Amino acid sequence: MLLALVQRQAESRVKAGENVGRQLAHVQIVRDLKTVSGKETRFKLPQGAAGEQWEVIGWLQDSRTGRISDAVRARW
Repeated sequence: MLLALVQRQAESRVKAGENVGRQLAHVQIVRDLKTVSGKETRFKLPQGAAGEQWEVIGWLQDSRTGRISDAVRARW
């Protein structure tokens, strides 16, 4: 099973390149990804993070075919 700690949304100001000066919106940003083999896995939210902006998404995936057989999402 794989578990992803996901930040639901964020914004960033571009400092260089073709989008310099633009404010970009981002959604469903994976901040940590873990392969779970035991019964307990913990994620640590960044300092000052609001819990309602985060979720954990888990899924079972066949390593040979890439087929996902089940998935679940948990929000605070």
